[in-house]
Amino acid sequence: MAGKKLIEMVCKGNHGRSPVAELIVRNHLTSSGAIFDYDAISSGTTVSLIESGNYSASTMIPIIYLGIGRNLYQPSEVREIEQVIRKEDVGVLKKYFLQAVGTFCPEEDMWRREALFHLGISGTLKKGRDQTVVRSDVVAVFSMDQKNNGLVEKMYEPSDRKPIIDVLSKFATRDPNAQVVNAFGRTRDMYMRGIQQLVDEAPLAVDRIIHA
Repeated sequence: MAGKKLIEMVCKGNHGRSPVAELIVRNHLTSSGAIFDYDAISSGTTVSLIESGNYSASTMIPIIYLGIGRNLYQPSEVREIEQVIRKEDVGVLKKYFLQAVGTFCPEEDMWRREALFHLGISGTLKKGRDQTVVRSDVVAVFSMDQKNNGLVEKMYEPSDRKPIIDVLSKFATRDPNAQVVNAFGRTRDMYMRGIQQLVDEAPLAVDRIIHA
C-alpha cells in the first residue's frame, strides 16, 4: 500500500460491515484499473473499547434488548434485566450482554460467509480488527452510519489532515438520510440486504473519489 491513496471503510467493531466493504472496494479498484493508485482499508470506531471489555451501559443495553426480542433469556432473567437497566448496573448487564454477543457473533460470521459466496464477492477478508485513527495516507473515510461518521469527524477535527469524511450510502446516493443497515443481532435476510447494499453503493462512492 506504500504510496497509494487509501479509502477507509469504517463501522463500529470492524467486523460485520467495514471489512466486507473493504473487500468490495478493493475488488472494484482492481477491476477498474485504479488499484495502482488507490487501495482500501477498514477500521472500527469502538475496537479499542471492545478489546478492553469496558463496555458502557449505553453500549450494552441495545444489544440486550435485541436478545430479549430473540428470546435468548428466561422470563426470570428478563425481569432481572429490567431491574438492572433502571439501575444501569454495568456488572450484571455485562453478563447478559456477553450472552447475547455469544449468539450474535457466530451468526454474523456464518451469514457473512454466505453473503460473500452468494453475491460473488471474491478475495479474503482481513484477519483481526483495527481501531479507527487519524491517518495521513487516507483520502476518504466512509462510515457505515451517521453515528460512526460523527465519531470519525471528531477524531479529525484537531488534525491538519482533512480527507473526505461521509456516510458511505449518503455519499454514493446523495440521499442525506441513507445509511448502511446494521444487522448485528437481527435476521439473516437483513444481513444479506446490508451486504447487497454495500455491493451496490461502495463502487459508486469510490468512483466519485477516483474520478473527481
